[in-house]
Amino acid sequence: MRIRRRTENSLSLVNSVIELRQEKLNRRQIIIITSLSFMAFCASTCFSLLAPFFPYEAKQKGASDTVIGLLFGCLELVIVVASPLIGKIQSKIGIKFTYISGLFITGSCIIMFGFVSLADYGLQFIVVCFVVRSVEAVGIAAYLTASFAIIAAEFPTKVSVVFGIMETCNGVGLTVGPTIGGALYEAGGFKLPFIVLGGVTILFVGIGIITIEDDATRYSDSLMPSGSESGMSRLLRIPIVLVVVVIIATASSALAFLNPTLSPLLEGFDLSPTLIGLVFLAPSGTYALASPLVGLVTDRGYPRVCIVIGSVFAVLAFSLLGPTPFLNINQHKLLIIVISLTMVGLSVSALLIPTFSMLLTAAKRRGFPDTANTFSLISGLFNSAFSLGAFGGPILMGGYIYELVGFPWASTAVGGSVLFAMLLLATHDVAARLCCRGKTIVTGYKIANHSNVNYDSISESRDGPTGII
Repeated sequence: MRIRRRTENSLSLVNSVIELRQEKLNRRQIIIITSLSFMAFCASTCFSLLAPFFPYEAKQKGASDTVIGLLFGCLELVIVVASPLIGKIQSKIGIKFTYISGLFITGSCIIMFGFVSLADYGLQFIVVCFVVRSVEAVGIAAYLTASFAIIAAEFPTKVSVVFGIMETCNGVGLTVGPTIGGALYEAGGFKLPFIVLGGVTILFVGIGIITIEDDATRYSDSLMPSGSESGMSRLLRIPIVLVVVVIIATASSALAFLNPTLSPLLEGFDLSPTLIGLVFLAPSGTYALASPLVGLVTDRGYPRVCIVIGSVFAVLAFSLLGPTPFLNINQHKLLIIVISLTMVGLSVSALLIPTFSMLLTAAKRRGFPDTANTFSLISGLFNSAFSLGAFGGPILMGGYIYELVGFPWASTAVGGSVLFAMLLLATHDVAARLCCRGKTIVTGYKIANHSNVNYDSISESRDGPTGII
């Protein structure tokens, strides 16, 4: 289905949904968008649901603070490992099967986690938590990887708009997850939050069976011949792909850095738990609101513009949040912290949303077919890079460096890592110009409509090069 490009701006999730509806989507496509968006919400809620009550419950079972941190982080670590593997085999087992089985595994494990409190004190409790949490992560990796492939196949020219809607729901889940978890825990104890979320997830298994078409009819694939070069290794040898992977990991790491460090930073302001929770809403709420707009700007052909703007905002935000020792500011101010966190949410949205389209564009321009196999590889790589950053952020920046040199320098290091990623992208583009001087090159600042591109003869556009991709 071809979706026409429109020129009007969209400033919210509502406008993004309206734009898609104006394209006369059929009922099945509307249900698909709704289902994928809600499951993105559930996936992010899984990360944040435990925050208000699980540390207390785990300590009652003999788990140390380090073990509790690992229990939170193991979800991301398993997704890092599982996503590229699932992306590689997804085209063989089928996108629909991957999506449905992922939902079922995730929902079942969420419900099972509600009963880990029945395990014995000490090692048994810890092992059971790790096992259930890890299997749940495999399910999440499966249905998220399949979701990206479904989006790319169903909405080929509006990938970033739909992706932006999903990321909005992801941000909402991160924002309200602790509130939902705390309320359900208070109402029905440890089991209720997991039973409710897991039950809703399994409900969407039935919806997916009805709405997602069989791969043979909708997501026709052209697999590489047996014995040919691995698609993932080919993908990772494209320079711009490696650069984008660094950007994804850096952005998710910057956002995850706040999880273990923000609460201690706010202790000096004598805030109530409710007010501290509202401060935590600033980055995730801004991220959710900004994602659809960034998606629209990306789909109009300017992914690098978004990344440059996001990088600048990130450097400013983390410099103020520290505050960086270079500014000679000796005292934190709550208003500055809130403004900085708002800028963090905006910057991470601008850094992350364009990356999926950039990966897909680079793969197609290097000869990857417009098939489910390519979509699977890209979505698996994206999930893996994001989870790697989300796992490493709290451990490296928010753990080791924070402990070693304190919050101001750790925050400065986070901003510096984002700046490094932007400079890496700029270096790639300069190299593309120098190496392709006198030759026709393909732009990456403005994404072309792939169906109308002659890849053998493309002239340079006004926005800049990505000749080496």
